[in-house]
Parts: sequence; C-alpha cells; structure tokens
Amino acid sequence: MRSISWLITMGSWEDRFFLGVEHLLKTDCPVGITVLYSRTFATQTADNRAKVAKIAATAGVICNEVEVEFEDQVKTYFSLEILLAELTSQLNSPTSVFLDISTMPRELIWMCFTLCTDNALATRWAYFPPEEYGKEWLTKEPDAPRMVLRKSGITQYGKQTAVVIVTGFDSERVMKAITYFEPGVVKLGVQIGEQYENLKRNADEQRKQLRPELCDISTFDIDAYLKDHGEQILNDVIDSLLITHNVLLTSQGPKPSAVAAFQIATSRPEVGLFYVPALEYNPQYSKGIRTDLVVQGGV
Repeated sequence: MRSISWLITMGSWEDRFFLGVEHLLKTDCPVGITVLYSRTFATQTADNRAKVAKIAATAGVICNEVEVEFEDQVKTYFSLEILLAELTSQLNSPTSVFLDISTMPRELIWMCFTLCTDNALATRWAYFPPEEYGKEWLTKEPDAPRMVLRKSGITQYGKQTAVVIVTGFDSERVMKAITYFEPGVVKLGVQIGEQYENLKRNADEQRKQLRPELCDISTFDIDAYLKDHGEQILNDVIDSLLITHNVLLTSQGPKPSAVAAFQIATSRPEVGLFYVPALEYNPQYSKGIRTDLVVQGGV
C-alpha cells in the first residue's frame, strides 16, 4: 500500500541520499520522487542521482529532478513554488508530501515547509543520521548570513539584537553569524550527548567562542532528539529575550532542530529565521546511514 503521495529529497554525494530513498521506497512506498539538486554541485552529485533514478525505475516509481540555485534565494523559492503547485494539481486530494531532510540545507527545508503549508499539503519528514561524519572539517568558507524568505521576523525600533543559534560541528559558521549581526546577546544551544564525538567537536568548540569582549554570550543545553526536537527549551530562551531584544534564530546543529526553529518562527512571527551558507563542503562529509535511528515527524 502506498502510504505517502510524493517524496522530495536532496541530491547529494553522501551515501544516505540514495540509501534513504531506497529505505523509504520499502517502508513508505511513495507514488513519485522529486530530487532537488544544486546547480553548483551538479557534477559532484551526478553519480548518486543516477543511482536514485535506477532505484526508482526498478521499483516502478516516477522520478524527476528539479535544479535549484543556492546562491539565488528568489529563484530557488520560485522553483519550489512551481514544483509544489504542480504536485497539488496533479495528485488526488488530500495530497501529502514526505521530505527527506537528511541531506537538505536548512534554508531549503524551511522554504519547503512554508510552501507546503501554503498549498495545504500534509507534510511529513524524515531524518536519517549517518553511520559517521568525516573526521576532519565538514564545511569551509561561511558566506554572509541571510534572512529566510517570509520568515525574517518583525524588527522593533530601539531594541538590541539577540542571536540564538543551535550549534553543530561548524564553529566557523557560528562566529560568522556573531560578527555579521553584532548582537548584544548571543545564546548558543549545544546538543547534549556523546554521539559522533559531540562533546569534543561541538560542545568544547562552542565554549571556545565564549568571548565576552564580543557581547553577552552564553550556552544552554538542548536535545534535538526529544519529541519536540528542542522547541520548548528554545521557546524558553526566546521568552527571556523578546521583551528587550529583537530575536534572530538559526539551526546549525542536528537537523531535527531545524524543524523546531521553523515551528517557532511560524508561531512567533516576530522571531527572524536566518541561515549561514557555506561555500565549500567536504566530499567525505559522512558515511553510511542509520535507518534504525531515523527521526520522523510532521509540520
């Protein structure tokens, strides 16, 4: 039985891109698949995209591709808008989509969630952790932060800026946000637990950023693998800031925390969602997939 209408995933050189599709075809049986892929990284993702096309053909499932341009938010937004409008018109009502967010940039996740809501699409998502992350760097050359379209918050004149960041293994992207926005207050949400050498690669690295000469900066613990993916603790932190500050929020940590950030920006439109893109990604970003640890939910 086909339990979901359409799978949308992100083309990647990571194993979990094609292994995630393979798993979802067995467990959730989509009627079709759309592979989003970056024009910039088209060559690097070509082999795995070909694997997905073959897997879909073997399963007798429609598979198409949509090119997006990470450098151009507006073009990417319109490409997704057209895709989801077409799905809405083609599929029988009620229509639903399933997003595999494992290899999808957070900015793209937030755009998809927003547009799915616009089109009254019942939306579920899945995140597959890898077996392991690369031992060296994951991303390099963080670019200027940018506000997420339609989730950029409401600025109140006269208030200072506070930045709330769910951190990950890319400490350079955290520092880029701090130096770019020059906030009065920074709150760094650090994922708890020892998974993937988290204490060494995330917690210890983020605490090195506690430079009081920059601003009022502190950390708090968060667990993106709770049922609410850290939404409650983020709301508590934001509550303590909103009276006196304009609050900007982002997720650079475990992908499920990106869902929590989206839910907050949707329910609290005064909170601005932002994204720090990276210009370079490690070809050995991750290996394998942990289908036994899949995290799923809906928006």
